[in-house]
Amino acid sequence: MASAGLLAARGCNVTLLEQHATVGGRSGRIERAGFRFDTGPSWYLMPEVFEHWFELMGTSVSAQLEVRELEIGYRTFFQGRQSPVDVGTAPGIRALFESLEPGSTPALEDYLRTARTGYELALQHFLYDDFSSPRSLLDPQLLRLLPQLAALLGSSLESYLAKRFQSNEIRQLLGYPAVFLGSSPERTLRSIS
Repeated sequence: MASAGLLAARGCNVTLLEQHATVGGRSGRIERAGFRFDTGPSWYLMPEVFEHWFELMGTSVSAQLEVRELEIGYRTFFQGRQSPVDVGTAPGIRALFESLEPGSTPALEDYLRTARTGYELALQHFLYDDFSSPRSLLDPQLLRLLPQLAALLGSSLESYLAKRFQSNEIRQLLGYPAVFLGSSPERTLRSIS
């Protein structure tokens, strides 16, 4: 849908084919008996990408979407655990991790710092580059970051997490984004974090 919107905005004649009554896929909505159910998206990842797309379309996220941060992002049921684990936002995540693995805060802080680095590298150097020329990879700023890139791309998310956390539950929680994106923590490079 994003590609169709961009093509249409550039004057192309676009036809969208959809198996359901309305277009939307993961961002659709079902209405029944006076209730509305979003069929997704489950997470609002990379808000900068959404803002960029809406700007290309001549509008903004704030003009088109009502985005609300939820206290609980998702609920996880672990085998052998009586009660579910609610995963919320940043202030509560440290307490949650400490409850799952006492003393895990330094490892979590390191994980979050590394994840921020990967995220910023992706936004600045990779996300909007079509790599049609090798020159983009020879950017001096990018070459200075090669040690960081090698660290991010040199191991799987699974092995990275296993070295830092003893709790299998924490490893599963942090590996979930890879599964959510259609991969597995074993095959996904740690840069996905």
